[in-house]
Amino acid sequence: ILLSKKFKTWYKKKLFFDFFPIIFALASCLGLLAFSESSFSKAEGNVFSADDGNYTDITVNSENFVTIFSSTSIYDNSNVRVLLEEDIDFLGQDLSTIYSELRVFKGIFDGNGHEISNITFTSAAPYYGLFPYAQNATIQNVRITGEVNFDFTDAGNSPIYAGVLVGYGENVVVQNCEAYNVEITSQEDPEEPDSSIAVRNEHSISILVNQNITFGGLVGAVTSLTTAGQNTQSVIRNCIN
Repeated sequence: ILLSKKFKTWYKKKLFFDFFPIIFALASCLGLLAFSESSFSKAEGNVFSADDGNYTDITVNSENFVTIFSSTSIYDNSNVRVLLEEDIDFLGQDLSTIYSELRVFKGIFDGNGHEISNITFTSAAPYYGLFPYAQNATIQNVRITGEVNFDFTDAGNSPIYAGVLVGYGENVVVQNCEAYNVEITSQEDPEEPDSSIAVRNEHSISILVNQNITFGGLVGAVTSLTTAGQNTQSVIRNCIN
């Protein structure tokens, strides 16, 4: 009986010391996973600040989107954060006032997981997209769906950059974005019917090469520049097209 009691005590201690490191390791891993998930939305580089109070938040919805994005106050401002608070369907809406002149977006746009659908892009400059030209900016957490039409202005042989989210970007972060079930078309050349510049049919996109268009799904073109001795890179991650 005495040996049996001693064996039970020894066996309990052995179980504890043998399995404690495993339990501790599992708990640590779960903690690391939770931390990683909570900190995932923080972009790399110098786009985000540790102090969210450094940003001026602007909330946009279907009623004020055109008004806010037609204003110059959100452009050339690295301290602005635009937050989408609902899905927006632009079917039949005129967005030309947003793109009546070239403006550079330098802040943060957070779609908060919402959808933007049925957009017609126009531009006074050779850059087309929700953000025709973005610099040191972050665009994240948004889905584009429905019909997307690019109403290209005849620029001759001048370069044109077109993308659903960003036409041309410098040192930009695009993350957690998606072009879902999108039908991409463009206006036709009136002198050559049925010769659309960019038409998606049966899961393919065809572009007339003589139009000199750099065309992408989410992004037309991005580049990474070294400025003031700092190498800030463009990053596209966790995106689906």
